[in-house]
Amino acid sequence: MGLDLVEYVMAIEAEFELLLTLGDVHAYVQAHFGRNTNDPVASWALILALAEDQFGVSASELSPQTRLLELAPDG
Repeated sequence: MGLDLVEYVMAIEAEFELLLTLGDVHAYVQAHFGRNTNDPVASWALILALAEDQFGVSASELSPQTRLLELAPDG
C-alpha cells in the first residue's frame, strides 16, 4: 500500500466515521461470504492467519479492534 492509498483510506475513515478494523473485516465476511462463515471461530482464525502471513505479526498481537492501517503503517 502506497502512502497515497493510506491517506485515502484515512480520509474515508474520517469522512464517514468508519473504523476499519480486523473485527470489521470479520463481521463483513460473516455477513457476505459462505467460506468458513458457518463457524465464526474458524473464520476469525483464518483472518488472523492471513494477517500474520501478510504483515508478519503474531496473531497474539491482534484483536478485533486492531486497525488495518496499524498493520502496515508505512504503506
